[in-house]
Amino acid sequence: MNPYDAVVLINGAATDLGAATAEAFDRGGAKVALAGLPEHRLQEVAGNINDALVLPTDVAKPEAERAAVERTVERFGRIDVLVNFVLPSGLLRSESLTAADVRGAIEVNLVGPLAATQAAARVMHAQGRGHIVNVGFPGYLLGVPMMAPYAASAAAVSGWTRAMQAEWAGSGVEVTEFFLGRVARDHEPGARPDDPDDVFSDPAQSPLVRLLVQEQPLNTVAKAIVDAIRTPSGTEYSSAGVRVLSLLGLFARLRVFLGAKMADGQRLRTGGVVFGKPTSLENRAGAAAPDSPDEPTPKAQPEAEAQPEPVSAASKPAAKKRAAKKAGTAKKAAKKTTKKKAAKKVAKKTTTKRSAAKKAVALSPEATARVKAAAERAAASAKGSDGDGEEGKS
Repeated sequence: MNPYDAVVLINGAATDLGAATAEAFDRGGAKVALAGLPEHRLQEVAGNINDALVLPTDVAKPEAERAAVERTVERFGRIDVLVNFVLPSGLLRSESLTAADVRGAIEVNLVGPLAATQAAARVMHAQGRGHIVNVGFPGYLLGVPMMAPYAASAAAVSGWTRAMQAEWAGSGVEVTEFFLGRVARDHEPGARPDDPDDVFSDPAQSPLVRLLVQEQPLNTVAKAIVDAIRTPSGTEYSSAGVRVLSLLGLFARLRVFLGAKMADGQRLRTGGVVFGKPTSLENRAGAAAPDSPDEPTPKAQPEAEAQPEPVSAASKPAAKKRAAKKAGTAKKAAKKTTKKKAAKKVAKKTTTKRSAAKKAVALSPEATARVKAAAERAAASAKGSDGDGEEGKS
């Protein structure tokens, strides 16, 4: 499809990238409708576009999203392209999330755009052609910290997008998943501590992440979205670095390592902690505190008053390991002793049986009769010998 000969609805046009994308379509001659909030921002964007349709729309509400599609078709007679932007939320720690945080992200990024997509797809199927582009966040593949609602909703959008690709293959309606990296902002990194995008440019950030997710100009990314219409494919990336970073999500050890580095940097910058415990970077910062003039160096306790040191968190696993080893040795010794006792019992039983057998043989009637007969014969023989001797004497 020629993106410049199309009617395009930008869902989320009030964002910087949404505005840049609308302007990129307009420069080529496309007819553009702008949906989103606030209205004054949409009016600003419309001032740079020829004959734009401004549609103040709460993207979290399905009925408002369907109405935006209907008004676009009423104004231009058709709808050829729908671009949905996954919108970020602020920095939120996973241990303090609420149901409202997660529900809000899902409604903005999935529930509302789903309604707009269904309404647009019905028109596109009737036309015999159309293109849906869901501009998503690949950070869920890596596990970017402090963005759980954003990442969860982006993962949901990704699954939904891929389901549509399978269901609508060959229907004339194309569906593209566009993974977005960092885009240029109107402030310096770190100037707004709650800006989720600063997670990639924080000084404490991993050099590998900073290398892969380099900031790109808005116009460059907007042009890449327009080009995705010209040459449709299942998945597009805003840069080669985003593609590589997405693939790194397949390797759990590396993914967790990079994510933990990002999390430490974010907590240090925002003053956050993990379940009330300082992060590794905060521990290192705390260890350097006594060297500052404001913090007196603690005095060493006298030996007589020294208290036994508590077992540190790091030594607990070693202590548990030693205790488990000791318990295992005692268990083995007990098993060995039990086996020896059992063997002795068996031997004693065998000896008792043999003795009983011998007794039974010695006391049997036949043996007793034989012994008695032999005794009688011996006595008779002895008596005969005595008689012969008396006769010789006379």
